[in-house]
Amino acid sequence: MTRCFICRTIVSQMVKKGFKEIKDIIRKVLELLAWSKSLSLWYLTSSKLQDALKLKVLGGFSSESVLQQYDVPSEEEWAKVGSNCRIAEEIYEVVKGLFGLRGQQLLECLESV
Repeated sequence: MTRCFICRTIVSQMVKKGFKEIKDIIRKVLELLAWSKSLSLWYLTSSKLQDALKLKVLGGFSSESVLQQYDVPSEEEWAKVGSNCRIAEEIYEVVKGLFGLRGQQLLECLESV
């Protein structure tokens, strides 16, 4: 588990830096999904942002009422969210493959990241 601790520290710093750069955009997206604050675990935040990207593609945030009620991210902001999510997903896959962890073990390894 020492390898996991070192890796999750490095992973945490990388992903959190990326999410910190778009924190205001993340706030907008999570408000659209009815969550008022960012999730503490980066892989959960990434998962919710990916859900929002799917809804965006389906037109879930383009109705007039949504546009009037919320500060909907611009296309450029959505692109930044997508880029950060792709990077976070790649990092998640690296951690999973590097340690051969699955299910609960993988979640425990990532928990404090």
